[in-house]
Amino acid sequence: MTLAEKNIQKGWDFIFDKLYYPKTHMIYDFLYKDSIEESVDFYPNAEEIKNSFPNPCGWGTGMEDSTLNLCTMLETIENRYKATEDEEMKKYFDMMLEGLMITGTVSGSPGFIARCVSPCDGKSVYMDTSRDQYTHWVFAGHIIHNSKLARDEQKKSSAKIIVDIAKKMEREVTRENGGYSLRLDGGRGRVCQMISSAEAPLGPHEILRFPMFYLAAYEVSEDEHWLNKYRELREELLTETEKGFTVEWIEKIEKSFGYVYGTYQAQYSFRLLYDIETDEKYKERYLRLMQIAAEGSRCYLDTAHKNIGIYNFEQPYYRPWRDIKKVSYGNIDGYEYYVPNSTDGDDYIKEIELVRKNLRNTGEAVIIHNLCPNVTLNDEDTKKLTEIIESSNFNNIKSYWPIVLCGAWWGLLADKK
Repeated sequence: MTLAEKNIQKGWDFIFDKLYYPKTHMIYDFLYKDSIEESVDFYPNAEEIKNSFPNPCGWGTGMEDSTLNLCTMLETIENRYKATEDEEMKKYFDMMLEGLMITGTVSGSPGFIARCVSPCDGKSVYMDTSRDQYTHWVFAGHIIHNSKLARDEQKKSSAKIIVDIAKKMEREVTRENGGYSLRLDGGRGRVCQMISSAEAPLGPHEILRFPMFYLAAYEVSEDEHWLNKYRELREELLTETEKGFTVEWIEKIEKSFGYVYGTYQAQYSFRLLYDIETDEKYKERYLRLMQIAAEGSRCYLDTAHKNIGIYNFEQPYYRPWRDIKKVSYGNIDGYEYYVPNSTDGDDYIKEIELVRKNLRNTGEAVIIHNLCPNVTLNDEDTKKLTEIIESSNFNNIKSYWPIVLCGAWWGLLADKK
């Protein structure tokens, strides 16, 4: 095995040995101690979650993005199976699907996708989720529906959740409430706006998530009601996206915000719409958006490669979120969104955050490229990915960044097969 192959396998082992918690079937965001079992008391408990402390999304606690993590790993497992035909991938596929079924049903409110389940009791969830959680869950459902690794009963179960999501969107997302999908308490979700407005315009990477949910519901149910709902939105929202989603816009985000995950999630919506759409005119337009995403996201890989000397670092465990200064992200429908500021007052921690950002961007930028049909990562960019993987410390991992690097690696190998 090459050094890159060895490191990717170390990353894979870390994900399933450390971040994945068999008792809840979740992949948590980071560690406070050597394992989730040892870290349990550091994650929010049932009472804190019930009181939406420190915020209704669980931001900054390690319980923020299990649905995202599960989806990325499901796609990674699918690609590893395509590349290797390793039958062991069926076991891993089942593990990820089990977690997704939990985040799709545990709240008891049909169509609500929970971010994560508390490791403290295996059932408590925060009341707020996000547009991104829905995007990842629905794309995972699209994978499940078309996968050779999924059994018929698994396809039926995931299809029901996708239709429930579509019903929730149809019921809740209206111009009158500002285009928001709702929290479990009936309030507007802090990051669940699905329709753009003059007062709160969506970014061009966010606009096509809403029709994505309807078309996915049509794919799994063959109910033309959902196809019609999708077509009612298709032209207007696609045109709106095309106006703003450009290579220049993606590169501008890299210079200001510095993260590519918005484009990554947009690529999921573009790819699902492209896969299911039958009208060639619209397929071509979705393809063009995917090509723009692939081209524009290369600057993130370039930036990460320029910083290649900083990745062989000794990553500390995360500081307990209860002890960290919290910053308000505003109040919405009666709840304050206080977020632990993990980089506050510590230059060393800020440096580690820069490392995590670059490694995350590396994986997501390559996944964006892999998702674009009929395009293969060029030799120069493949070399950059390999060198970043080789230069990173896979012996000392404390957070989620190996998830997207494994996703990039196995997606690339599946793409080249």
